[in-house]
Amino acid sequence: GGGLAYADGVLYATSGFGEVTAMNAGDGAVLWTQKLDAPVIAAPTVHKGRVFVVSRDNRAWALLTKNGRIDWQQQSTPSDAGLIGGASPAVAGKSVILPFSSGELVAALSRNGLRVWSVAVSGSRRGQARSNIGDISSDPVVTSSRVYAANQSGRVTAVARRDGERLWTANE
Repeated sequence: GGGLAYADGVLYATSGFGEVTAMNAGDGAVLWTQKLDAPVIAAPTVHKGRVFVVSRDNRAWALLTKNGRIDWQQQSTPSDAGLIGGASPAVAGKSVILPFSSGELVAALSRNGLRVWSVAVSGSRRGQARSNIGDISSDPVVTSSRVYAANQSGRVTAVARRDGERLWTANE
């Protein structure tokens, strides 16, 4: 797991070892490293002075870009099984959309982590053992009025960006 993001001359890297590192993109000098107590499973998302990451154990963090300090945390429902790798957070106006391996999609205010809404992207496919894994398997897609997310079983869900109301779910 893990990945990279770039903003304002800084490269941000996450790792399966539970670290988020900020590096000068020009020379690779490490600016800061924040150790989290869980593997980070996807690339970080950087927006307006914060780095957003999601961990394997269904927690999300907002770190300050200037020093790596934890600004806030968000917890999702525990999950027994999951994929290596995962979906990255997406920014939607004043909110950040957090995709968890439990299948939960959470919108939180990016400035303080206050939960705005939550919805489950759930469902399975008969005859496929991997469909018992509830991971949201792709980065959420955000438009002006909707958020789209998909799980490992092939379910795609559209929800209202404002309040998380489920608009539709495609089974395949």
